[in-house]
Amino acid sequence: MYNFKINDFNFTEIKKKIKDYKDIKKSFFYESEWIDSCLDLKLSKKQSFYVEIFKKDKLIMIFFFEIKHFLFTKILNWLFVDNYNFVSPIIIDDENIDKKYLKKTLDDVYKILNV
Repeated sequence: MYNFKINDFNFTEIKKKIKDYKDIKKSFFYESEWIDSCLDLKLSKKQSFYVEIFKKDKLIMIFFFEIKHFLFTKILNWLFVDNYNFVSPIIIDDENIDKKYLKKTLDDVYKILNV
């Protein structure tokens, strides 16, 4: 089973977390320059956060989300989906990811966020 942590979106923290993961640096979209380019867009996002997924104590994924409101409904959306055509979790360790447990963990996140 996986566990998770929900954090307010903070560029400094995110850059610090991904700095040391060599595999992440294979993609331009995970470089700090790309993350910096999102800063102005984030300033207008009121309910933005990131979710860290852990396998035991090891960080394996980071998801970037925002909550939007439409009428009386809360909608979970990828952060920056309206501005960029690339939205994806940061996958730090993809070895032996159990899809069933990952889905269950994300369902738990959705319940906590009430979306």
